[in-house]
Amino acid sequence: MSTQAQDQKRFEVIIVGGGLVGATAACALAQGGVQVALLDMSAPPRQWPVDSVDLRVSALTKASENILQTLGVWPGMLERGISPYKDMRVWDAKADGELHFDCADTIFNELGHIVENRVTVAALWDKLETLPTVTCVTDAKVSHLSLLPNGRRLLLADGRQLDADLVIAADGRDSSLRAMAGIEVTGWPYKQDGLVATISTENSHQMTAWQRFLDEGPLAFLPLRNGQCSIVWTLSPETAQSYLQLSDQDFLQKLEQASAGILGGMLATSARAAFPLRFQYANQYTESQFALMGDAAHAMHPLAGQGANAGLLDAAALAELVIKT
Repeated sequence: MSTQAQDQKRFEVIIVGGGLVGATAACALAQGGVQVALLDMSAPPRQWPVDSVDLRVSALTKASENILQTLGVWPGMLERGISPYKDMRVWDAKADGELHFDCADTIFNELGHIVENRVTVAALWDKLETLPTVTCVTDAKVSHLSLLPNGRRLLLADGRQLDADLVIAADGRDSSLRAMAGIEVTGWPYKQDGLVATISTENSHQMTAWQRFLDEGPLAFLPLRNGQCSIVWTLSPETAQSYLQLSDQDFLQKLEQASAGILGGMLATSARAAFPLRFQYANQYTESQFALMGDAAHAMHPLAGQGANAGLLDAAALAELVIKT
């Protein structure tokens, strides 16, 4: 992997956005022999303090695992630590019904894995370093996108120009590349925020993903490898902001009440954050010599935890199509 684009100005594919989806596509394309450039504002961290937490986690399905296994990325994720979940329990606070999914009813040893996003991205960039047809361009802010007779041209903020047969935008829900391509979106806010934190609980999470539906939205406990849980709590924006202002003790008390004590007492919390939830999809996923992937193409509610999985399927499908053609 080269880390600059000083000598090479044209590529077969340029991907803008070096996160989970963009880096997966870069790995897949490079392993298929495609000359690809991956652009981002900075390289992701590969190391972090042992006791630190990443509030961004994904529930990766077996299909996503298969993609990452095929690319040779999974071993690097295992080294950094991931958490399998074997059961999923979903129930409503105002009804007796419950959904229970058990890996014992399948041919697999687990239903999936809960993985910190930084773990997946770091392992992907480790793999990129071993691939000779990848050029990673950091400190790269795209200021203009134009159409050429034989491809696309990117003008970077520092004056550099890069050309490609195909440009792929993997730069998130608020994609600037999508706007530069003139692609509009359809969507609406859910008028909800997702409050996230890492929690220590009295009882073991039992390698189980728990989700309880409440008046304002679902509360999910996702099992982490160190015995803690990552929570995603869907709340009204007003409630979410008020909970961010609570002391840790008061917040944990609210959380214990909301969870109906399913994991016993709530013992400790990390720093908390909240983000607005929105449904959105691009009115078209492709334009001349241009394509969208991941949240740049479609953003969804975290209720079912499928945003990252859909993005990985995007990356695999688009890479396969490019390699075949």
